[in-house]
Amino acid sequence: MNENYAKYHGKTYKASIKGNPVEGHISVNPCGVIYLCQNVIRGSLANDLLGYEYSWTIGSDIDSIHVYDVANLVIDFKITGKKKLPNTTNWKTGANVVNKDGMVAKIKDRYDNFVQLSFEDGTTYKYTKIITLKKQGWRIKE
Repeated sequence: MNENYAKYHGKTYKASIKGNPVEGHISVNPCGVIYLCQNVIRGSLANDLLGYEYSWTIGSDIDSIHVYDVANLVIDFKITGKKKLPNTTNWKTGANVVNKDGMVAKIKDRYDNFVQLSFEDGTTYKYTKIITLKKQGWRIKE
C-alpha cells in the first residue's frame, strides 16, 4: 500500500512487542518510517520519540509489517485515537529542576527529548531523556 502514513503521527496505539503489552503513540519520520513509541521495550530510535523513552519500528507500511523483523513481535496493532502526549515543553535550557530529595540542578542544554543537567559544584550529567529524569523524581522547580 503506497499511502502516506504521516496522518498517524501522534495517534495512540495498543500492541504487543515481544509478548509485552504496550501502549503509546505512533511517530512517523519524514521518510515515512513508522515507529511505535512507548516506555517498555528498546528498539530502533525514532527521530521524534513524542516524550517516550523507546521506539520500535514497523517499517514504512502498516499493512506490510510482516516484511520486517518485528513481524512476529508486534501483534494486535490497533490505532485507538488521539491521546495527550507527555508534557516536556517546560524543560527548557536555563530552567531549574529539583528531585524528590530537594537537590536542585539547572538544565544546561536540551536536544530533542534529552537534557543535560549541571549542578552548583560544577558537575554535569550526561544527556539524559526527560522521561527518565521524571521517573527518577525530577521536576521543574516552580
